Amino acid sequence: PCCCGVRRMTLHSMKLVSVIIPCYKDALTLGRAVASVIAQTYQCIEIVVVNDCSPETEQVVACLANYPQVRYLCNAANVGPSATRNKGLAIAKGEIVAFLDADDEYHPEKIALQMQALESDAVVTCGVMQVDPDGRRKASSPSVKVICQASELLYRNSLVGACLLAPKQLLLAHGGYDPTLRSCEDFDLWLRLLSSGIKVKIIPRPLYVYHFNPMGLSKNFRNISRWEIEAIQRHAL
Repeated sequence: PCCCGVRRMTLHSMKLVSVIIPCYKDALTLGRAVASVIAQTYQCIEIVVVNDCSPETEQVVACLANYPQVRYLCNAANVGPSATRNKGLAIAKGEIVAFLDADDEYHPEKIALQMQALESDAVVTCGVMQVDPDGRRKASSPSVKVICQASELLYRNSLVGACLLAPKQLLLAHGGYDPTLRSCEDFDLWLRLLSSGIKVKIIPRPLYVYHFNPMGLSKNFRNISRWEIEAIQRHAL
């Protein structure tokens, strides 16, 4: 591995991609997530793990001791997923950024295929492979390949936020994730990007592996509904 968490480049023209992994109570699955990034066929990758002041911090540090190429940041206080992703975005050295939840993983070709699809006026997402606790797998993907307007997404969010790959400066120019939203921050970001004329390109392959966690934040449906309404109200007019 190269310094600063960058894997050795095989093509000089490759752009550095920073994969940002927010972590909170995910010490047992963090190693799997990091290993899936290391296994990418795309060779120029930086891995950034941001610990959101997890009570498992000692276990997180012990896990990352096995991956010295990872850049690690620990929040002084728990600030939530939006602010945690923004902290990773701020310190990322890559021109391109991608995101991965610490209890999920990537298909080996995720970054390579998304980089092939990336354009100056677009961000890229992909389909999802859901893995249930009993090991059953189910692939899903939006039926369209490009979303051009916020109205196409406004009343039904069909995208998974962690699948995103985008230029770092593009996300910074749009304010990154809204830290006032404790959930559905990805939905809000999609809508803001689309409202400003940025397209969302979709690779119809299950390149993001989502491990269903009944205790996870995304399973708190009442919480999701409350923040989804907030995101819709901000953009509906």
